[in-house]
Parts: sequence; structure tokens; C-alpha cells
Amino acid sequence: MVYRGRMAAGDRDSMARKAQSPPRCRRPHWGLRAARWGASLFAASLFFAIIAVFWLARDLPDVNHVRPVEADTALEILAADGSLLARYGQMRGDWLRFEEIPPVMVDAILAIEDRRFFDHPGFDWRGIARAFIANLSTDGVRQGGSTITQQLAKNLFLSAERTLERKAKELLLALQLEARYSKEELLELYLN
Repeated sequence: MVYRGRMAAGDRDSMARKAQSPPRCRRPHWGLRAARWGASLFAASLFFAIIAVFWLARDLPDVNHVRPVEADTALEILAADGSLLARYGQMRGDWLRFEEIPPVMVDAILAIEDRRFFDHPGFDWRGIARAFIANLSTDGVRQGGSTITQQLAKNLFLSAERTLERKAKELLLALQLEARYSKEELLELYLN
């Protein structure tokens, strides 16, 4: 014999509801879906950025062997006896060590070219953002976002072409230069 006890009215109602309605498949909240899409987009962007860095870095020059930029030879006009009468064109003075460069010269260059030189790792996000915003409102490039280290990388290793690839290589070289040389050594190279 099976005992069939009495159920409370509330229990009967809940049992009836469970038996009547099939289980619902709840869709994730829109915020959760947006977060998943955002995370996926971020992961894909990071993946492609890493691939791009390795692709660009494959043919970068070695920053351990920095040579000063050779200046064009000046035109020298000599007398019949071989003495120098005049010199025209680009001339280069003696190489100055950082300690020999007047502090006022260093301060002036830093004030004009790269105020946050001693505070950034070779590139300056604020400077890049400032230049980007300024250039959006004009026809063409009016401001540059390059740091002294990026300019040095371009002058020593790259051409002056204006492409996104060259700019990315410049940034990678600037990071390598900053890792290899002190700030004072970089300023010495830049100013000479």
C-alpha cells in the first residue's frame, strides 16, 4: 500500500507550474554579451598587434652599433698653393660629450622638442594624442608627436618617408634605444 498524504496547497501549485512550463533557456544579459564581445575584440586586437610587432621587428637595424650621422662634405675652394680660401656647404664641428654641452642648450632643446623626455620610455602617448587631435582639424600634418628618441631613431636608421610602417618601426627602435642607452647618451647623440 502506498501512502498518499496530503500536500499543502502551495506545494500543489508549484508542482503544477513546474509540470506545465518547459524549462526556459535564458539568454545572457545584454551587458554580459557586450563584455564578452569587448573581451573578444580586445584579445583579437592584442593578437594582431603582437603579430605586427614581430613582423616589423624582423628587419630592424641593431641599435647596439650606433654611428653618428655623416654630414655631407663641404665644398672647399683652394688656392693654387693648396691653402683654403673658402668653405661652403654643411660643416660639422667637434663631437661634444653630454657634460660639455651647455645646460642652457639642453634645456632649450627639451623645452621645444620634448618636455617629458626624462619621463617617458621613448614615446609619449600624450604628445601623440595632442598631435593627432591638432592634425584632425587641419589639412595635413601640422604637429608631430615624435619624441627626441623617435627623431633620433629616424635620423640614424630610417628614411624620412611618411608611412605608418615607418612610424611603427620608429617607435620600436625608440623603445630599443631607450633600453640600451641612458637619457644623457641619447641627448648626446641627438645634439651631435
